[in-house]
Amino acid sequence: MATPEAISVSYTDGIYRIYGTPGDDPLTGTAGKDDIYGRNGDDTLVGLEGNDSLYGETGNNSLSGGGGNDTLDAAGGGKDTLDGGTGNDSLSGVFGGNSSLAGGDGEDTLQGGGANQTLDGGAGNDSLTSGGANTLEGGAGDDTLNDVYGGNQYRDSVLRGGAGNDRYLIYTERANQLQIQDAGGIDRLDFTDFTGYRITTSPTLSLSLSRGNTGLARQGTSLVIDTNEDGIALATDVEKEVVILDFFGTSPTLAGTGFIETIKNLSGTEILAANLSDASTTPTPTTPTPTAPTPTAPTPTAPTPVAPTAPTPTAPTPVAPTAPTPTAPTPVAPTAPTPTTPTPVAPTAPTPTPIPVAPTAPTPTPIPVAPTPVFTPAPPVTIALPIALTVTNAPAPTGSASGNIGSNSNDAIVAIDANIPVYGNKGNDTLIGNSENNTFFGGKGDDALFGDDGNDLLFGNDGNDTVIGGDGNDIELGGKGEDVLYGGDGNDAISGDLGNNTLAGEAGDDNLYGGKDNDALLGGTGNDFLYGKEGNDILTGVDGVAANPGRGEIDTLIGAEGNDTFLLGDATKFYYNDGVDTATGGGDYALIVGFNPSEDILQLQGAPSTYQLGASPEGLPAGTAIFKKTSGADELIAIVQSVSFLAIDSNSLRFV
Repeated sequence: MATPEAISVSYTDGIYRIYGTPGDDPLTGTAGKDDIYGRNGDDTLVGLEGNDSLYGETGNNSLSGGGGNDTLDAAGGGKDTLDGGTGNDSLSGVFGGNSSLAGGDGEDTLQGGGANQTLDGGAGNDSLTSGGANTLEGGAGDDTLNDVYGGNQYRDSVLRGGAGNDRYLIYTERANQLQIQDAGGIDRLDFTDFTGYRITTSPTLSLSLSRGNTGLARQGTSLVIDTNEDGIALATDVEKEVVILDFFGTSPTLAGTGFIETIKNLSGTEILAANLSDASTTPTPTTPTPTAPTPTAPTPTAPTPVAPTAPTPTAPTPVAPTAPTPTAPTPVAPTAPTPTTPTPVAPTAPTPTPIPVAPTAPTPTPIPVAPTPVFTPAPPVTIALPIALTVTNAPAPTGSASGNIGSNSNDAIVAIDANIPVYGNKGNDTLIGNSENNTFFGGKGDDALFGDDGNDLLFGNDGNDTVIGGDGNDIELGGKGEDVLYGGDGNDAISGDLGNNTLAGEAGDDNLYGGKDNDALLGGTGNDFLYGKEGNDILTGVDGVAANPGRGEIDTLIGAEGNDTFLLGDATKFYYNDGVDTATGGGDYALIVGFNPSEDILQLQGAPSTYQLGASPEGLPAGTAIFKKTSGADELIAIVQSVSFLAIDSNSLRFV
């Protein structure tokens, strides 16, 4: 099938839509709102001012948003460079490899994917999420850095929060080594492994750990975390011991001999804590007794929403499929209790007093969470800052999610914080959003993702998933499997990726991308852009169950490779009828690009004698126009571009 070679531009509803070619294109937008599509090739996309949407697609692309709140999407897997510029931007390189994402000024959201990526939030309170051996730079502001994807093929990620009070979210099921470097502020580290034990330390760094052999050590100005048993600071019994060295002290000279804590047998059989100094006199040691409250974590009851049954799309022969109208379940999300986390009272560091190595160590006052505190003699060192410690048992998962990461079972997760992505992990999961801008990753299994209101990023990943965007301008990615994706109200971008998928844009000006297999693309109401890509696809830009499908719409339909079917009518009505017999209807029609008469089909309603072909009306894109005969002026139905021969009685036209 021939693919158009010319750059095309359209303007509807105050939006310029610019489409590139299969080659290397320089595409620059306007000072208003632009939607720019690079297509194939190594493209350069520049949005300028306005709230723009830039889609790099395949190739090694450069995307620059400029001013405004922009959306930059480089999902083609190339080596891409994304620069959001000023404004609150959303940058996505989920399928990219070796890509660079820079948010610039503003409160930006950066979503990486493959290995060897660099994410730089810039100034503002940014959210950075990535997996693989990547570098995440928060920059100035209170940032959230999320290194989510485990896997022992990923090594040596570096997270730098920069200035501000930053939060680090680490998913450590199988990851090897991370480096966290921070320029200041009061920071928080959430370190999760689903099961086992949790350790929390305070005051200036909030650290939560769960099961796994995890070590933290200072290397210069960096905090290094080892999560895969290769032992930065682990002692002899690596299965039961975690050592936290003095990564904030002034002289952590010997690994394992300095402050602060050694925790053995995390079931609570032994805790060793010591404040040591290097003097030569014989003092009476004073042991501070910290107040270590044990918080009781409330257990919220996750709702069990009923996920819709994903319809199995059937290619209509000869009757056009009717766009499904999903009824998104409205789960009643419980009011998440606000757990009250008590603030441990850090002990006042005593004035360093020399402690000689004595034959019998003094017995300190027991710490509430350990039954038998024991002090062990150690060589004299100097401490800089003590840390209050609390050790509690963390419950093992029972099939419901804890926090923002699901278990390996079938989870139901209700999003509460819009700034934290939610991961379903393994199992058939149900992820439910709210009125904020949610980010969901279904993981493995047949998942149901409900974005609700807000501009959501919904990624089904593996399995046969059902994805419903709801209101708002959503980005939906099906991933592997036979997926059904509904955009809902708003201007949505939906990609089926692998598998035979059904994509329904519904209300709004939507962009639908089919992927490699046989897909059904249903634009719904609004001025939609449909791109079937590979496979034998079915494309219709309208809502087939509406009273007047296509009225007031200008849709762009591109089949690309494969034997594609373009639906311009069904058994009861023809589409794009404006209802005015005195005009040709130049305000509503389908623009069909790359049509191959030897492979593709145009489906029309009625008899061949009720249609005629002609030139495009003046002022509209060039091509062969299809008119429906009426008692007055003939009604324009479609314009077919780049076709050398098309006849009413040809096999490429099917009448129902």
